[in-house]
Parts: sequence; C-alpha cells; structure tokens
Amino acid sequence: MTIHPAVTVAASPTAASTSTASAADAAIAWGGVVLCLLVAAGLLLIVRRQLNGQHRRWVVAPPIPFQISNRNTWPFMLIGFAGFWVMMAVATVFEALGNEDGRQFIWSWPAYIPLAFVILSFFTWPVALTPGWYQRWARDPAAPEVSPWPLEEAAQALADAPDHRARQKLVGDIGWSGQDPEKAWELSGLPGPAPKTRFDERTEELKRELAQREADRG
Repeated sequence: MTIHPAVTVAASPTAASTSTASAADAAIAWGGVVLCLLVAAGLLLIVRRQLNGQHRRWVVAPPIPFQISNRNTWPFMLIGFAGFWVMMAVATVFEALGNEDGRQFIWSWPAYIPLAFVILSFFTWPVALTPGWYQRWARDPAAPEVSPWPLEEAAQALADAPDHRARQKLVGDIGWSGQDPEKAWELSGLPGPAPKTRFDERTEELKRELAQREADRG
C-alpha cells in the first residue's frame, strides 16, 4: 500500500484579498440601498404632507424655474423623484447580490421611467390624480388666483384640529394661502381670537427684546 504524503495548500493571498474586497463592496452596496430608500421615504413624506389638505400654501407659492404649467405640481414631481430613488435602490440590490445583468437592466430603461413623470410635471399634473380639495380648487374658474382654502373648509379644519399647536399651524397656512384666518376662526365657532403663529409670536418677542434694550440704553 502506497501512502501519499499530505499536501497542504496555502490560501492564495490574492484570493483572500479579493474575497475581502467583495464583502466590503457588498456591504457598501447594501448601505446604498438603505440610503436610497430613506431618501425616497423622505420625499414621499413631504408628498403626504402636501396632499393631506392641512398644508396648502405650496399651491399658491411662486412657480419654480422652467415651470410651464400655471399650477404648481410639486407633489407630482416629488413622486417622480421618489420613484427614481426606488429604482436606484433596486439597481443597488442587484449590485450587492453580484447580479450585473440585473443591475444593467434596471439602468437600461426602467430607472428612467420616473424621470419621465418629473419632466411631465413641469407641464401638467392630471387633476384626476389629485386629492379632492385640490380638484375643487383647480376647477374653480378663478384658479390659480383664488385661495386653496375656501372659508368653510378653513373653518372646519380649525374646528377639527386636535390642539392649540395644530391650530397655530393652520392659521399660518390659511393666511399664507390668501384666506382670512380671522374670518375662518370666527366661522369655526372657537372661543377667543385666532391664535398667533409661532412666527408672529417670535417676531413680537424679538420686538419686545429690542425695545427693552433701547429702553435700558436710554
């Protein structure tokens, strides 16, 4: 019987370093996936805030550069950007898994579909895809000059607000949107005058501080 001596094969330093590099690249790629999804989630939270009907000042804000539509379409635009970040996350998942074909496929055309909606948003935003309060405003013959806060809706929103802080925010948004918050407050049946916004409170506080400083100097 022939006994063959044991042969010990040492691991190749090059192979070990390649394996380490691949693991590091995959970890970075997964971190990129998380980052892309966080950005997309942040954009969608802004969209939700703009469309829930409690924050309407963006409707009458000045248009952005290169905007063709006579209506602001920011939520529609942000949804497109969020979709692009989601597609980036999908491509990065393929990269983390080492699937180059999948990554290249995403970047071949699917990743650019959301950007088509971003481009479209500079021209229009289908009213049928907007929430009810926005549809009522957009179909008003006076839009976009009319406030997105009809007096009755503003009064009802103030009455339904859960606390003083929420009412402060609503008063500010109603005023910035071109509606009279005092009239809305009176119509809501809430006691007392409409609360001042945090901005107004801070402004008055600074004025008092400046007046006190001037008095101290005198």
